[in-house]
Amino acid sequence: EAQREKQQANVQWGAYYSSANNSIYLPRYPTNEQTMAIARHEMTHAMLAGMLGPVPVWINEGLAEYMESFRWQMNVVIAQPRIDQYGRLQGASMKQLANTEHRDFYGADSQMNYLQAVASIYFLLDHQAGREWLKRSFALYGQNPCRKASAEQLFSQNYPGGINSASHNFKAWLAKGKFASHRY
Repeated sequence: EAQREKQQANVQWGAYYSSANNSIYLPRYPTNEQTMAIARHEMTHAMLAGMLGPVPVWINEGLAEYMESFRWQMNVVIAQPRIDQYGRLQGASMKQLANTEHRDFYGADSQMNYLQAVASIYFLLDHQAGREWLKRSFALYGQNPCRKASAEQLFSQNYPGGINSASHNFKAWLAKGKFASHRY
């Protein structure tokens, strides 16, 4: 706690990654499982920043939340979607989320933004076009670190039908209500 107070940054958060200092603040949580989950979340931020530079906030937080959800069974990792919470996302717009600025993402609707961001990552990883979009988008950032690209640009170049199609498909995926766990 003293270290977090000393930095005078992000004091309202339980854990965080600072790209400016390339450091993670991570307290010990009540259980090892909880501590490891938050560590995976913050390490995802550190790896994305180190390998790709700044990526859109919804991808950064969505992927970090996705990695946080990992559970192991023997030598298999399972990413379990938040099925019980996805009902709150009716009317959610992937297009709107993809165009949300950093400051607004963490504003009044931050809980919904986090939930929609992780649901968007599950959605993208649930189908071939989405996996290709992620692969190509990460390649773009990897080849051009610190490059800013609009959501329209990323989707128009790498997703069939662009951002409107991705947003439509995301809504259909949510409405269908069948969310498979991912196994790696």
